[in-house]
Amino acid sequence: MAMADNVAKLETPLLADYALEADAVEGWATAMVAYFKTMDRLPGTDALIDALKDPIKTAMGGMSVPGAGAVKLQEGFLAAWIGISASAAALYATALSATPPPAVATLAATLLPPVFVLNQVPVITKPQAATATAAVLSTANATLGLWVLPAGATAPIT
Repeated sequence: MAMADNVAKLETPLLADYALEADAVEGWATAMVAYFKTMDRLPGTDALIDALKDPIKTAMGGMSVPGAGAVKLQEGFLAAWIGISASAAALYATALSATPPPAVATLAATLLPPVFVLNQVPVITKPQAATATAAVLSTANATLGLWVLPAGATAPIT
């Protein structure tokens, strides 16, 4: 199943009410790992994806600081992609590395004006806001990521 088909996995932490930042970071890291487990990769590589959780959690520390949420989401996804690239040869047959989708590097800017502001409109429900945000996150992470293969060939990461 392709990552883009799994928006619901990224809705989970958006629908939760967290009293502590550590719980929110844990929720996001768990959701991101579940999301990345849906990418096209070799069977038996769940442990490599599970190993992304700690770097994601480290990157997302401080997300409760006012205005930091979008940046911390971007940093969490970038940490995941760094781990995916480092494990590329084990995740995908013959891959030398993985190139993250370009939209991951600008995820915070994509979320802040249109999505996060629109989500604050009084008629928008929490589930609607969660779906809108998760769709942006999924699209950014599932579009134009590449497995880099020998001899300059590439294969899409889906």
